[in-house]
Amino acid sequence: MSEEATVEAASQEDILGENKREVKKEVCTLRHKFSSDEKMDLTDQLCDKLAEIDQIEKAKKEANDEFKSQTSSVDAQISRLRQQLTSGFEERPIDCEVHFHVPATGKKTIFRMDTMEKVEVQQMSPMECQDRLPLSQEEEEDVKEELEEEVESDAGAPENDDGSGPQPSDD
Repeated sequence: MSEEATVEAASQEDILGENKREVKKEVCTLRHKFSSDEKMDLTDQLCDKLAEIDQIEKAKKEANDEFKSQTSSVDAQISRLRQQLTSGFEERPIDCEVHFHVPATGKKTIFRMDTMEKVEVQQMSPMECQDRLPLSQEEEEDVKEELEEEVESDAGAPENDDGSGPQPSDD
């Protein structure tokens, strides 16, 4: 036996406990090289976790969008309430009564119906200035009948050559 072989045999004797030394087992963290199957398993796990994080990010975005919508709605309400408190009023539809030719001819005065408060005095429009003649109910019915007859007679009259409507009568 060579000297190297003798030293090696002596070390093996020490390792195997030939010298009756105490031996205990421990778990040590050491480098482990992955096999092809282990690498495939790790790849599958990685893909699953990437898909999971994508779902979580999507749910987070949807939740954030919902919260943003809710906060925007509340912000709008806060803004409206702040404006109402600051100004002390808001615009609302209120039933009003309009008095024509008050306080003078060609003027009209608008009154709130809920408080009878005078709102404003305005200039009457040309259409509003056209006074309506007071008619009795019988006279009003006669005027309606005449207008209806006129419309009916126009509907049955022959058209102009250019198609622009009924020809004028020779009455």
